[in-house]
Amino acid sequence: MNLHAAETPATAGDTACGRKPASFPLVLASEGETVCIRAIGGTPSFVRRLMDLGLRTGGHARVVQHNAAGIVLAMDGMRLALGPAAAQHVMVSLCDACGTSPEVVRA
Repeated sequence: MNLHAAETPATAGDTACGRKPASFPLVLASEGETVCIRAIGGTPSFVRRLMDLGLRTGGHARVVQHNAAGIVLAMDGMRLALGPAAAQHVMVSLCDACGTSPEVVRA
C-alpha cells in the first residue's frame, strides 16, 4: 500500500498559520501529541514490517519522545521507536482533527 496523491499532506502554504495540516508525516508530530495513523507508505515489505511491529492505520498513538534520533510512540500497552526516515512514511492526523476520540493509549 503506497501513498497516493490524495493521501499526501497539504502544501506548506496551508501551514503558514502554524497549524498542522489535516494529514501530515509522523516526523512532524510533537512530543505529547496523540495522533491517529492515516496511512503507511513505502515498499510492501516496509509496510508489512511496520504492521508486524503493531502500527495500524486507524490506530492511535501518543508521541512520547521526539528528537533527532527518531520518535518513540506509546500505543496499545507498548512503545515503538521509529527513525526519522521511517516516521516520514507514516501519515497521521491529530486525534481532535480526525473526529474520533482515542482509545486508551497506554505504555
